[in-house]
Amino acid sequence: MRSPGGQSNTNPCLINASLQPRNAGFCLINAVLATAQTSWTFYNQALQATNVVQPDGPGLTNEYFLSGELKKTWGARVYPTGYAWDSQGREIRMTNWGNYAADSGRRVTYWKYDLYRGWVTNKTYDGGSNGPTYTYTDAGRLASRLWARGTNTTYAYNFAGDLAGTTYNDSGTPALTYG
Repeated sequence: MRSPGGQSNTNPCLINASLQPRNAGFCLINAVLATAQTSWTFYNQALQATNVVQPDGPGLTNEYFLSGELKKTWGARVYPTGYAWDSQGREIRMTNWGNYAADSGRRVTYWKYDLYRGWVTNKTYDGGSNGPTYTYTDAGRLASRLWARGTNTTYAYNFAGDLAGTTYNDSGTPALTYG
């Protein structure tokens, strides 16, 4: 098959439940009827959304590591963001750019995990400023979250392990109780 540009097409593309040729891999288009409100989503062979074209034209691009985790996302209506993952598939770093095209103004956020249990223990923002720290119950449920500014959130659970309540140590946020 040949594309409108005359290139040979061997990879399928699903459009409105009919197969159409596509040069760069498999794609599935989220469209029932091609209207002014139609967005187009293209997928790679692993069925990961690689490109999204909005109804008014601008698009979004996602790049993936060979392991399947999201590597970068950039384009219209999103902040360009890069990601790094550890061998267990947990996010360890997120990078944002002030000027992605010039690769300048990088801001990096880090996540740290408990070496033995694998739970996130804290987050550090760009420049080393502290983010929240987390503690857990012996059963592995989130017990508290302490923000660097001092606001503490505490979580309570019932005997079945369901979240039963959330309390805050500041005077302006009401406690929550769950049935």
